[in-house]
Amino acid sequence: MSEPMSTPNDITLTVTVSQELMQEIEQKSQENGHSITQLVQEAIREYLTPNNATDIELLRRQIIELQRQLLSWEKIPKDLTAVETRVGILERRLGSLSVTNQRISLPSIAADDEDFYDEPDEILTDFLSD
Repeated sequence: MSEPMSTPNDITLTVTVSQELMQEIEQKSQENGHSITQLVQEAIREYLTPNNATDIELLRRQIIELQRQLLSWEKIPKDLTAVETRVGILERRLGSLSVTNQRISLPSIAADDEDFYDEPDEILTDFLSD
């Protein structure tokens, strides 16, 4: 990998990084086919670009929203057959039930009904045989 040619206006920047980060930088450099200098310059350029921060925040919010939707979709039964079976059973049960509204009717009493208008002593003795 060749380093880009420096111009007299270029400034050399020295950065201290951990071994782990350096390994990641080297790996990314090899994957992209860019020199470490090119990779770091591009990373700094992207970091300093104002739209990039906005884009990253927008992407972060979109990812959070997609994760929320995924979690809600995971709650939906994967196999609706069980649900359909249960609904069918409930429909059959509801179909077999008949709602009846029966009123209890009291026997009607005629105005001339002698048994209804018995005297108290007759009521007590009406059940006795003569």
